[in-house]
Amino acid sequence: MSENQKLKFIPILLVLIILAIAGWVVGIKTFSEKSQNQASENENLNSAEKNWEIYKNSKHNFQFKFPAWHTKLNNESSDDRIVFSDDAQYWNIDVEIKDTDSATMDDWVKQNQDRKIVGRQFISGYPAAITKYINTEGFSVNDRVTAFIKDGKLFTIQTRIPEDELDLLLTSFTLN
Repeated sequence: MSENQKLKFIPILLVLIILAIAGWVVGIKTFSEKSQNQASENENLNSAEKNWEIYKNSKHNFQFKFPAWHTKLNNESSDDRIVFSDDAQYWNIDVEIKDTDSATMDDWVKQNQDRKIVGRQFISGYPAAITKYINTEGFSVNDRVTAFIKDGKLFTIQTRIPEDELDLLLTSFTLN
């Protein structure tokens, strides 16, 4: 290789080395930011769950978690219906317990043709249907009615809360 070719090759080699170092630095910085963002998201999820309180109903022997920023709106003497809402009264949780002639959840679903099933799960071992309204006029996309039957009583949990909060509420709902 001639001396002239070596002199042309050295600047190209230096540029490649600088680009490699810059790429490495940017890669490390990006990885670090992603790790910090993921840690921050995990902290937010954990703190959101920590900001929940437990409601206990001694008449029907059940309990569930609800967001601490919601307030119980109705009187304690009404153990058959419990309503929680945020300050703006947009987000809400309305739990009602009443006698039912429905023997199964399928019977209840047939009686409530204005709703469609969007999920099924078990609440303390009882099959539950999670529904939303078919005609969404006047309803939020977050409106859900979850229902299950225990010992001739229909438990309905009507909610207007984000889906992740509904999941936490339903998984925390326990019957004693």
